[in-house]
Formats: sequence, C-alpha cells, structure tokens
Amino acid sequence: MREQLTKLKENATKFWQESSPNRKLLVAGLALLVIIGVSMGIWGITRSSPMVALYTDLESNDAAAIVAKLKELKVTYEIADNGATIMVPTELRDQARLDLAAAGLPKGVAGFESLSETRFGETTRDKEVRYILALQSELARTIKQLKGIEQAWVYLTVPQEALFAKDQQDRTASVIVKLSSGAELEPQQVMGIVHLVSRSVESLKPENITVVDSTGQVLSEDLPGMNKQTNSRLSLQQMDIQKQFEKDLAQSVQSMLEKVLGYNKSVVRVRAELDFDQQEIVQTQWGPNKFVRSAENNEEITTSQNTAAPVEGVGTPSNIPGNPTYPNANGETSNYSQQKTYSAVNNEIDKLETHRVVAPGKVRLLDVAVMVDNGEMQVEENQIRDAVTRAAGIRTDRGDQISVSLVKFDTSYWDKLQGDIAAEERQAAIIKWSIIGAVILAFILVGFIVYQTIRRRREQGMLDATIGEPILVEELLGPEDTMSPEEREKAKLRETIEQLAREKPEDVAQLVRSWLTEDLR
Repeated sequence: MREQLTKLKENATKFWQESSPNRKLLVAGLALLVIIGVSMGIWGITRSSPMVALYTDLESNDAAAIVAKLKELKVTYEIADNGATIMVPTELRDQARLDLAAAGLPKGVAGFESLSETRFGETTRDKEVRYILALQSELARTIKQLKGIEQAWVYLTVPQEALFAKDQQDRTASVIVKLSSGAELEPQQVMGIVHLVSRSVESLKPENITVVDSTGQVLSEDLPGMNKQTNSRLSLQQMDIQKQFEKDLAQSVQSMLEKVLGYNKSVVRVRAELDFDQQEIVQTQWGPNKFVRSAENNEEITTSQNTAAPVEGVGTPSNIPGNPTYPNANGETSNYSQQKTYSAVNNEIDKLETHRVVAPGKVRLLDVAVMVDNGEMQVEENQIRDAVTRAAGIRTDRGDQISVSLVKFDTSYWDKLQGDIAAEERQAAIIKWSIIGAVILAFILVGFIVYQTIRRRREQGMLDATIGEPILVEELLGPEDTMSPEEREKAKLRETIEQLAREKPEDVAQLVRSWLTEDLR
C-alpha cells in the first residue's frame, strides 16, 4: 500500500514538473472549483433547518406537556426564553401544531369554561372559589390583549361576609403585567385596567386595585380614585410640559455653544418652574371727563282759601257735618299758598374696563447651569455668561440664576469608545472587501480557465483540419536547420555581439572607438 502511494506521489510530481504553466493554472483552477463544490455540498447536507417558534410565553406545565408530546412524535425541538418558548423546524411547525391541538395542548389557564364541569360533592364554598379562579383567568386573558402587554396575572381577594356591615372588609385586587420590549403603559391605559377589574368584580373599589409591572414598579400609585386620577393626569401632563420646555431650552443653548466651542465641549442643564394657574385680570380706569346722563325737574304749587260764616250760635247748622269754616279772631276769611321745586341731575364719568385672561405655562423661575471644557482652549467666562443669559432669557428681576463653570473634561472613556467603534468598522470593511476581492478573483480565474480551454480546443481543431495536407521539409525545420555551418557560426557570433552590446553598451562603444583609432593610424 505504501509503495502504491509513493508511486502515485512520484507520478503526480513528475506530471506537475513536466506540465506547462497554462496546464498548471488549469489544474489549480479545477482543484479550486472541486474544493468549493465539495464544501458547499457538505454545508448543504450538514446544516440544520431554520428553527421557528412553535409557542411562546408558555406556562411551565404546558411547556412540559408539549415537550413530552414532541418527544413522542419524534420531532426535533429547542427550548428558549427559560422554557417559555419552544422552537421547531420550519417545515414541521404546522403539522406539530395540529398534532398538539388534537392532544389538547396547550391547555393554558382555565377560564369560565371550567365552570361547565359538575363535580360530585362540591360545596357552595368550593363553587365560589372556582368562580374566583375562573374570573381571575378571564381578566388576565382580557388584559393580555391590550397593546404592549405580553402576559398578565390577576389575583382577587374576597373576604368572608361579616355579620355586621361595619365589620365587613373591602375586596382587593392585584394585577401584574409583563410588558413587551420597549413598551410603556400610559396613565390612561393603567386607568382602563383599573376600571376593567373594578367593574368586573362586585363591590371592588378602584382605590383597592394595584397594578404592578414585571420589574416591580407600581403603575397605579397615583390612580387610587377618579378625582385623584384626573388630578394626577393633569400633574403628569404639566410635568411633561415642564420637562419638554427644559429640554428644548437646554438644546437651544447647547447648539449655540457647540457652534463656537466645538462638539462635546460644553454641558447645559436647565431647571424651570412654570406657572400653570389660569388667571383672569379685570382692570377699570376712570377718566376725567363727565357728561349728563339724565336730568329731572319737578315743581309743586299748593293754594288754599278759608271763608267765614255768620255766627248764629249753637244750633242745627253748626252740627251738620261737612266742610266747616272757622273765622279768625276778626271774623274774616284767610288765604294759604305753598310752592315746592325739585331738580335732579345724574352725571356719567368715563370708564375703561379691560378683561385679560392669562394662559397657564408662564415661566416663574429659571435656573441655568453651564460647564465648559477649558482644557485645550482658553474661554472667557463673561462672554459665555452674557451669551447664555440672552439666549435663555434670564431675568434677574424675576429671580433667575445662571452658573458658568470652566473645567477640564475627562474624555478618556469617549475616546476609547470611539477607537473601539473605528476598529470594528475597519475590521468589518476589511472582511467585506476581502470577500468581494475573493469573489472577483474567483470569477477572473474561472474566466481565464474557460478562455484557455476554448483556445486550446480551437488550436486543436485547426491542427486536425490541416492533417492530410502535404507539408514541406522547410516548414517543419527551423531557420537554423537550413543554414550551412559557416552561416550558423556567423549567426552565433552575431548573437553574441548583440547580447554583449545589450548588456555592456559602454564596453562595446569603447572597443569600437579603439578599432576606429587604430584604423586611422
């Protein structure tokens, strides 16, 4: 066996040494193509099919049952997400789902459908417990359908009914939600979950419901009741407006400083207090001019006359009722006259009344802190302070403050990070262009091999076409074969002189110059 291998090696070495350069290149190209083809074939045979998710967010009992069934069906599977996700090959996913559905998997949590079962010997308390468990499952299913929630769990606490109403404890509920990656619940969504659970459970107050996410953060901390929910929502909106105002103002000042100092040479922080109280201001101004608005004149005259009657003493006429007259002491009549005059004038004064409503959001106080890198360039603190004061709208009469600090920034971490990113980019570029170069070189090599093959076949065809035609001896022999010995010697001498002239032109020129000198002598 060893002798055969040695002989085969010698033959291959001899064949390689005796081959022309074109044949060597052809053999190398064919060997490269064979290696690439074999490698791709091995990769296609050995590579595994892509795995896709069969089920996700599984409970532990459902995951265990599904894995056991897949083993029984002899289906390749993988477990991910700490057992919550089961992966199978793409071509087997649909069939696996059908087989598992026929086996009643996954079962999931039991909802109201569990109440359709009739259990022998079940007490009233047992039915209540089963109803509470089914209600928890149904609420969890419903909450899970909300956008941004992957999984939900609901736990209800229903105390025993007390004999007296004053001793009755309130019902409580806890909701745990697992959010999707990057998702965040808005206060309105948390309020919706609270209302859903409150309206689904009898005598459950919204303030007794707690909503917690998977990280332990209490989402319903500011939502115990309707009134407080509204106030909390307004407070959150005001905080968002204030944060956005601070962010926009800081970015405006930061962009101005970056134009002058350069990128990453300054840091700006803004703290603002906004007034969200809506005010209505009423102003009344009284002018110096006045004019008559209304005038009233009244005149009253009263006149009376008394006439005396003959004195007849006491008798019937004097007893008759009527309008008796009373004489004066002399027995003469008297006249009475009275006149009254009333005048009223109402004057109007100029009045200007202004109603002005001040919208909420007025800046009450503003504090700005600026830090500038003073490591490489010298910066004037007063110039920075004046520019930031005008750009941010600082008002000293309002109590605004500004702080400017000149310090040396530590950029070692940033420089290291930038260096790592640049190194990764260079490495990725090298790999990319290496692959592109290898592909281009392979195409060039294959094209050259194909060209050589076609050219050889064409030359072989031309040789075959000339077979059978008479060929002269002079055509087969070279020019040296037809020369005489003297001519061959002269041609050899000429070649030697020409080679010497090419290699040592100065020596040849010196030799010719010496020959000419001797001839002249």
